[in-house]
Amino acid sequence: MSSAESLTNIRSVLGDIYPEEHADNIFHDLKDLMEEYGKNETILEKRKKYNDRIVLNEDDAILITYADNIVRKGEKPLRTLHRFLKNYVKDAVSGVHILPFFPSSSDGGYSIMDYKEVDPELGTWEDIRSIANDYRLMSDLVMNHVSSQSGWFQGFLQGDERYRDYFLSFDERVDMPKVFRPRVHPLLTEFDTAMGKKYVWTTFSEDQIDLNFHNPKVTLEILEVLLFFLSQGVEIIRLDAVGYVWKEPDSSCVNLPQTHEMVKLLRTVTEYVAPYTIIVTEVNFPYKYNVSYLEARHEANMAYHFCLPPLVIDSFARKDTSYVQGETDRIRQDLIFLNFLATHDGIGLLSAKETLPESCFEGLIRTTTEHGGGDIL
Repeated sequence: MSSAESLTNIRSVLGDIYPEEHADNIFHDLKDLMEEYGKNETILEKRKKYNDRIVLNEDDAILITYADNIVRKGEKPLRTLHRFLKNYVKDAVSGVHILPFFPSSSDGGYSIMDYKEVDPELGTWEDIRSIANDYRLMSDLVMNHVSSQSGWFQGFLQGDERYRDYFLSFDERVDMPKVFRPRVHPLLTEFDTAMGKKYVWTTFSEDQIDLNFHNPKVTLEILEVLLFFLSQGVEIIRLDAVGYVWKEPDSSCVNLPQTHEMVKLLRTVTEYVAPYTIIVTEVNFPYKYNVSYLEARHEANMAYHFCLPPLVIDSFARKDTSYVQGETDRIRQDLIFLNFLATHDGIGLLSAKETLPESCFEGLIRTTTEHGGGDIL
């Protein structure tokens, strides 16, 4: 695809998300950003290395780890991790997924305070780039929310006009019963701001403030973060909790058409600037929702196979492998899934609900809770 065709695609996607005036404005600014990052030496080297193609096959294996899973006294964890990978892991894996290594206020790194900083307790961007030179680096793009301590939200609290529309806020608590919730705390969290009391949308926790992608400036900010990650050597982008990013109060607010358009936008931008980039959607819902981000072939390149882990547990619990074997036959062979057996969030059971008979699914829930399992989602 030519550069002109790619630009046309990007403008078209923007037009599907925003009114024409907003789409024109963001496209102009985005084009400047893409031209700037397109000159980045790291991106240019990787484009040459992969010949502007996505290179991936069944031999690829990705190690998932927190930056500080392995520590050594007197040494920053990222440097320790890199040394461990080179000395012990070597070529047993082709890639490494380092869970959020940014300054964060909670949730194991997923309440990000600054996307462009490495937590100084962990190391530096130089450490990240060094790992990316030896392994295919996978990083999270946490685009649904930021920390309540982030500069963006602090600007909102202080009444900074730039950030007033970066978040979804209301003057009073609003009841939105259709919104799907993976948590039990209230959807809206009360904050005192320079504009008075505000009730702010917080899907996952009171410390994780949802971004407002109805504001095209927020979209531009996240796209710039994406391009920055690529300039630091990241090749695989995990879209954390991406199914929740677009909000329409009179809906479930998950996996909406606009969310799919946002994923498509991310992909078209990476195809223009860094065509080797792999976009992976993390959508912890039943199979049909996972595959929906793949089957149109212009959104994600890969999706997590969320149904596999609970089906493996079911096969052990009932001493019957028929359902996990059947899953192999059900999965479309023309699409690419990332197989795994557990994540940093543990193992969610919801994705197995449509595969297992109701009695088996309920039995899986009972087995899980009897053995100390918590949130079944």
